[in-house]
Amino acid sequence: MSELDPGCTIAYWGVAMSLWYPVWYAPSSEALQQGRAALEQTTKHTIENQRERDYIEAIGTFYRDFETLDHRTRALAYEKAME
Repeated sequence: MSELDPGCTIAYWGVAMSLWYPVWYAPSSEALQQGRAALEQTTKHTIENQRERDYIEAIGTFYRDFETLDHRTRALAYEKAME
């Protein structure tokens, strides 16, 4: 979808969400880099829908600082952001 409409920021959210498998195992460093890169694409566009902005910000808490924060800490931050 992001290739068809690069301004569709929720498509990048979908990419970031698809790289995290919360039920099975923690994502690899490569998957974390890809997820963060997808979220960085959202900053290039205006997000006019508050719900989309909230979803993007929530998953951003999971990918932020993955080099220094452990998986559990980031997963709990995502959970809190989704409240």
